[in-house]
Amino acid sequence: MVAALESGQVEGYRQAAEVFRVSVRSVGTWWRVYQRQGRDGLVVRSGRRRGPVELIGPEERGTLFVAMADYSPEELLIGGPLWTRPAVVELIRLVVGVDMTEQGVGLWLRRHGFTPQRPARGPTSSSRRRCGPGWMRTIRGSRRGRRPRAR
Repeated sequence: MVAALESGQVEGYRQAAEVFRVSVRSVGTWWRVYQRQGRDGLVVRSGRRRGPVELIGPEERGTLFVAMADYSPEELLIGGPLWTRPAVVELIRLVVGVDMTEQGVGLWLRRHGFTPQRPARGPTSSSRRRCGPGWMRTIRGSRRGRRPRAR
């Protein structure tokens, strides 16, 4: 594709995209890379990026998990009553000194066995007091919404 553009066999990105059956955007990207880096820039690189496998070491990870198990974000003055991704982002920043995105923290937590949970829904003690002691019998004993029995 680059050789065809360079020699003038195709005129413009659009025609090159049609001839080689790729998108116009890809043609433009490849052409710009070729102009900046030459043929070496067009080599396909496979594998993962170089860099640290994980930003948080085993000791720091243990410290974080203990803090999450023993304390709530409220007690550490970094959030509400439940551990959310923003609260874990803040905990990691305070304990380890590493800035992570919420999405990165979600992936990190999932990698280490933590999955998102919804809080249990149910009547609270205050709603039971308002309804009175017989609130459950009233619901069970009511005939609303039922079809009449055939006699």
